[in-house]
Amino acid sequence: MGTIRFTVMKTILLLILSAYSVACFGQQEKIAEPSQQLADTVAKLLLNRKTYDNDRLSILELYSLGKDGYRIDSSHALFFVIGNKKIASFRLPIPDDEVKNFQVGKITETKNGFKMDVTWGGGENIYRIDLYFIYRDRYFYLYLIKKNHFMLSSQKEMNSEKKLKHLVPIDKVDIFKYL
Repeated sequence: MGTIRFTVMKTILLLILSAYSVACFGQQEKIAEPSQQLADTVAKLLLNRKTYDNDRLSILELYSLGKDGYRIDSSHALFFVIGNKKIASFRLPIPDDEVKNFQVGKITETKNGFKMDVTWGGGENIYRIDLYFIYRDRYFYLYLIKKNHFMLSSQKEMNSEKKLKHLVPIDKVDIFKYL
């Protein structure tokens, strides 16, 4: 009697788990084409203190995904969005392939826009640039670049600052040019 009850319970449990598995499988969304896949959002920064045309600025760090679901390094980019509208984007270097140890360190809000810290290098030479963007005439512009170069063996540090004569619209910024 006990063995029969155990077998019946085991069969019922197996049927319930099978039905649950089939029900869950039906809930999955299938993507037929890799081009339909959404980019993988690595980081999102919402700058809260200021509004730009009654909307907030969001900065998204994205990668596209390959068929296997892994990141495509050459698709690494920053997207700048006000409200629901993309105002600009730029591709970032592939760490170690194009620029050694490239990293966008942090993005912080400033009085009139935002600052983006970028670092790269390693071993003997470590570099950092701070790109300053200003919000003017309903758009963001690069207006100031601060550079830092640290040499490990000599413990020497060199700093420079360049205020741009002509503002560079954010959609025209080529990050490779400033490295």
